Amino acid sequence: MADRLPVLGWYDEKHLLAPVRDGFGVVDLTGRTVETLIKVGKNENIYPYFDARTKR
Repeated sequence: MADRLPVLGWYDEKHLLAPVRDGFGVVDLTGRTVETLIKVGKNENIYPYFDARTKR
């Protein structure tokens, strides 16, 4: 995983939302990038956060 920010949260039971080489994406529990969700340049200032909501 890239050294941008800490893990954002769980994607599902076997994957995390986390910084990846090209931005932010989904990684498995071994740290392998499964999918890049958003591409971000190294000099861009972006501060993502994860907000899970459920239906009430």
